[in-house]
Amino acid sequence: MQTNRILAALLGISLVTVGLSAAPTSKVALVTPTPPMGWNSYDAFGDSVTEAEVLANAIYVKNKLLAHGWNYIVIDFRW
Repeated sequence: MQTNRILAALLGISLVTVGLSAAPTSKVALVTPTPPMGWNSYDAFGDSVTEAEVLANAIYVKNKLLAHGWNYIVIDFRW
C-alpha cells in the first residue's frame, strides 16, 4: 500500500481503495457538480492487472484527463 501512496503522490492523483466499512456516522449529504471520475483496472484488465499497466494508465490519466476532472485511479482486484 505504501507504493500506491507514493505513486499517487508523484502523479498528483487520488488513490481509492475499495473495502467494507461501517456506515457513515454523519447525516450531512455531500453534493458534487459531477460524479467522481477515474480509471478502474477491472474495466480493462479484470483480475490480471500488473503494476506496469496501472502505472501506464495512471500516467495517461494525469497527462490527458486530469484537466477534465478525471482524478482517480482504482486498483480493483477481486473485491
